[in-house]
Amino acid sequence: MTAHKGTWNDHIFPQNTLASISKAIDNQYQAIEFDVLATKDNQLVLAHDQKLKKISNCEGEIKNLKLSALLNCKIKKNTLLPITQILLKKVKRPQYMSSASEVLDYLIANEAKLIWIDLKDNTIAASNILIDLIKSKRLTAFESSTIVVNSTSLDVLKNIKSSLPNIGRSIEGKWGAEPLTNRLYFLETVLNDITHLSLNVGLRVGDEPLYKVINKRKRFEKRLKALLIDAHSKNIKVIGWTVNNLRKLKRLSETDLDYLLTDKTATPSK
Repeated sequence: MTAHKGTWNDHIFPQNTLASISKAIDNQYQAIEFDVLATKDNQLVLAHDQKLKKISNCEGEIKNLKLSALLNCKIKKNTLLPITQILLKKVKRPQYMSSASEVLDYLIANEAKLIWIDLKDNTIAASNILIDLIKSKRLTAFESSTIVVNSTSLDVLKNIKSSLPNIGRSIEGKWGAEPLTNRLYFLETVLNDITHLSLNVGLRVGDEPLYKVINKRKRFEKRLKALLIDAHSKNIKVIGWTVNNLRKLKRLSETDLDYLLTDKTATPSK
């Protein structure tokens, strides 16, 4: 199991902070995912969304602020859905924002088995900032199974590959469902530029029309099995996200998914 934005589902600590990631390590998670955005002064800070006002005591957008200013922003709320800031939950122990640099240092020191960095800026400029950070940490020799950069942009992943050929590269299609709906493209056209597929297996949107409700789960599981067989035959690993229902977690943990993301505070038993 992989901790999604650290562990924060009990809303003690805010997601995407050093505190939530430290808690994940304490709770025996060995694989950690977090989101990063580029700052005005070409640094990386942990965050999923640009706007600060709804979740913190700061205003404005991350891209318009320097890292030093952002590190003085205290996160007070968690978003309950990964694609929106409509649903929010107050946290018991607000935390200051965290830099990607300090979080990488912490995870390397604690020998995390997987560090999955979700680069939310789909630009070459942002990927260059991440490349420089990884190089500065002397992590270029890490295997692709240890550090993985996720993006919805194939150009970003190609740029990562050209500078950091050993680092893992994960492609995420629209709604996270496209590896299922367009398997041929993801397993043939982009094969040479990726090492991982990012797949939405939690709140599945876009994999089928909403009116097709009868036997939808069975069809999904059949297509997932076929995708995993094809992906593994090409040495592509598949990362499934984000599942919090315990029955669904158990069911999916019994598939051949290589990694499965959850927001659960404690490591769910398989």
